[in-house]
Amino acid sequence: IPGPKASVKAFVTDAEDKPIAGVEVSLQAIVERAKKKKKPRKTMVSSVLTDSSGTFEFLDIGPSPTAELLAYHLDYIEFQGKPFELGAGNALENLNIRLSKGGRIDISVLGPDGAPRAGEDLSIWRSVDDRKHPWKKIKTRKADSEGRSYFTGLSNDTYSLRAGGSRGTRHYTRLLRVTSARNL
Repeated sequence: IPGPKASVKAFVTDAEDKPIAGVEVSLQAIVERAKKKKKPRKTMVSSVLTDSSGTFEFLDIGPSPTAELLAYHLDYIEFQGKPFELGAGNALENLNIRLSKGGRIDISVLGPDGAPRAGEDLSIWRSVDDRKHPWKKIKTRKADSEGRSYFTGLSNDTYSLRAGGSRGTRHYTRLLRVTSARNL
């Protein structure tokens, strides 16, 4: 006999408590693996968009010993909530996810002749405190047909923007300091 289902109802706001519409919110279940050395596996349970009042809900969700919420919007820093238990019949309500404004980098990729480079590989790397690997790749994209692309929702940090490296060319690297108050 199936047990009672759980539900989650919450809303997403910015730093000034204004609702944010169009935020993609995902509910993930964290499943422990049989081998202790392997990291737990995350399984997407469901994904929804917030409405005009910043509200979202997940209904008829199977219980999970460990679950977490993730929220993504182009103009804000990605949110990853702390794991929580989603028991059978639980109804979690009035949760508030607060997103912080993120930085944005707009990119135009040009070749040596000044012409746009369509389809060029782009990646952005964040500075980390690790002597062996001081940079961690966080996002990748391809330039569009006009050689343009962007990275958004970046937290205040130092980044390395890398372009190129495809079709036998060398890549170009540029260090950038991103803040949410400034678009590059």
